[in-house]
Amino acid sequence: MKKIIITTMFLIVAFVNTYAQNKINIFAAGNLGLSKVNFSPSNNIKIASAVSVGIGAHVTYSLLKNINIVAMPTFQTKGYGYSNYSTAEFFDVKLKYLEMPVLVEFGFGAKALFGQLLGDGEKKPFFFGAGLYAGVAVGGKYIDKNVVGDPVTKIKFGESLTDNRSRIDYGLHFTLGSTFDKFKVGILKQVGLKNAVPSARQNQGLSSNKNANFSVFMAYNISNLFKKK
Repeated sequence: MKKIIITTMFLIVAFVNTYAQNKINIFAAGNLGLSKVNFSPSNNIKIASAVSVGIGAHVTYSLLKNINIVAMPTFQTKGYGYSNYSTAEFFDVKLKYLEMPVLVEFGFGAKALFGQLLGDGEKKPFFFGAGLYAGVAVGGKYIDKNVVGDPVTKIKFGESLTDNRSRIDYGLHFTLGSTFDKFKVGILKQVGLKNAVPSARQNQGLSSNKNANFSVFMAYNISNLFKKK
């Protein structure tokens, strides 16, 4: 316990010291887009996209010139529409996750895109990020389109035969965008690697179900709110 306390204190001091040196910036961020699942086998099954919404923060650490490490704690909604014409199953899926993408972000100038047409190559207004995300489901529901009255069923998360979906999600996370003074705008793409079908049910030969999300995002630098003048 003593070692844990000492280590925690050291990390806090290191964070504050780094923050004081202006190496860390905090952005309030939100995203809006479309989510779905990559579903297989897909015979007689149609998957429709659903609106996704996220709100959270981008915590940016300046590692080297034009290279940042970015953590993005986010409350994210996802979903999709499911239609199985062979079994006459039609329902919508609504999901809520707490997610933590961690990326390496590279800044680059206009010359990298347009040669001599734009910019002098010194400023780096564009960025590209790549990394991983991990998520934990905190809620979800099925909305059965065949049911009249009370079509909503709460999703059971876990890995047993009686569960509907795995609680854990993870995958690849990419961003591309531009900076404008205190703002960042861009697009993000998530490619799920985790099969959301509970592990006990995968042994029964059930389908693979992996999340995917494509969104536009905007972030505003709020670092000055936490710094003493």
